[in-house]
Amino acid sequence: MKNKIIGIFAIIVIIVSLTVGCIGDMGGTTTEEENEVKVDSEIVELAFSSIDFIKDNDEIVRVEVSYRFKNIAGKDIDFKVYAEFYDIDNNLIFDSSDSPKEFSLPDGYTEIGIGPANKIGYSGTNLKKVDHVVIKAIEIEN
Repeated sequence: MKNKIIGIFAIIVIIVSLTVGCIGDMGGTTTEEENEVKVDSEIVELAFSSIDFIKDNDEIVRVEVSYRFKNIAGKDIDFKVYAEFYDIDNNLIFDSSDSPKEFSLPDGYTEIGIGPANKIGYSGTNLKKVDHVVIKAIEIEN
């Protein structure tokens, strides 16, 4: 019985070690194909970001930006998020402000994982022109 407990404990330690290593590798801003993701906010900063060009039969069918935030406001915050997709000449291609996502983050908290709430996509006619994305995070006043 004692050997089983030690074995289970060892497996848990190994799993936690592997998970922490993966999370550590996700830090910083990453981009694909030299595309950039920026955040326009005074309350959060990017802990991670990427732009993914999703293809079907070698044709781009969707551009998706993924992100994780760190609360830098110095207080608990509620905020809404939307993204603006731009071409290389800084012309706005798509603005998702009609359907913002809402977040709540405690003071100093950095998001750990990326779920559906941490992704915004565009699947319009100018997919191939997307060069960079600006994420807007605006505090909701209570």
